[in-house]
Amino acid sequence: GPYLDSLPSPENVTKITAALVPYGKAENPTVDVYLVLPQDIGKHGLGQFLMGCNRVGRPHDLHLNYMANPNEWNFAKDRTTLVTRNLLAEGIVQKLTVPCLTWVDVFEQYGVRSVDQLKLDTEGMDAELIEDLLVTTAIRPRFITFETVHHDEEVLESAIDCLRANYYSVHVTD
Repeated sequence: GPYLDSLPSPENVTKITAALVPYGKAENPTVDVYLVLPQDIGKHGLGQFLMGCNRVGRPHDLHLNYMANPNEWNFAKDRTTLVTRNLLAEGIVQKLTVPCLTWVDVFEQYGVRSVDQLKLDTEGMDAELIEDLLVTTAIRPRFITFETVHHDEEVLESAIDCLRANYYSVHVTD
């Protein structure tokens, strides 16, 4: 995709256009990814923050309720009074279909034997993917960094418990 193509391509790095899914959710061979293309952000005068607002399986919240200053959403007492745009309905949001891969698929297909640092930002599936990694594979990254927002509290606590059970030191920051 366009965002992956824009990242640097250092030696010994393989870019994969796919959706990483937990083992138990790998029943579908493909999934849709919703995004706003970089050129459309400029063309429609949208905020650059939309480059980080892509989502697997369904449109991102800001695709459906776009506002120039998304902090308004976080601090609004009554969100029904906010003026938003539905970028999906406006035809600005693109949908790409990509293959679904599990950790096991990735590690086997690309010959991964170890991971030094793993960093995830999946808009809500990070904790589930971390726990799935630790349950379904023998790979134990030295360092794991992931986003804790957009998570159900039980799922997040379960992932943290799993990390601790695998001898990780857990540090939560804002």
